[in-house]
Amino acid sequence: MRYTSYINLFTILLLAAFAFAGCHQNHTGHAPSTAVKDRIIGLWQFSSYREVTTLNDTVNNDQTQPVAGTVEFTPDGRIISRDESGNTEEGTWSLVDGGKKVSIMFDDFASAGLDLAAFLGAGTFELQEIEAGNMALSNHSLLSAGGNSLKYELTFHLEK
Repeated sequence: MRYTSYINLFTILLLAAFAFAGCHQNHTGHAPSTAVKDRIIGLWQFSSYREVTTLNDTVNNDQTQPVAGTVEFTPDGRIISRDESGNTEEGTWSLVDGGKKVSIMFDDFASAGLDLAAFLGAGTFELQEIEAGNMALSNHSLLSAGGNSLKYELTFHLEK
């Protein structure tokens, strides 16, 4: 009888420990994406982009080019992109996948004639780097047709 009381007490303590650990994990689970959001917010200068295309597992294009322009991520989820000619495009941004990716959607990138907005309008970008003053956003696409596989990777490097 006393043995059953110890088992019940142990079970209650174990359940309480799981409940506490679960609450703790849920609380800290939101902190990384909040910290990432705080680091993204602000005005960023495009420094370069890297474009890599791979056809059937063979790289046939790998180039890095300088690029001019800015992109601003506002706290309310708006994004404003300006090219070197002053053309402006606006849209929205949000963190997805626990703060590991940024979803970008421009309102009407055709109106500004802004090539960067067309690339960025592609949707979701991986945050490859987000440090003080540096950010890298990468998008990967895969197309398969007629037995051929084409992989396309575009990475934008930005500086504050």
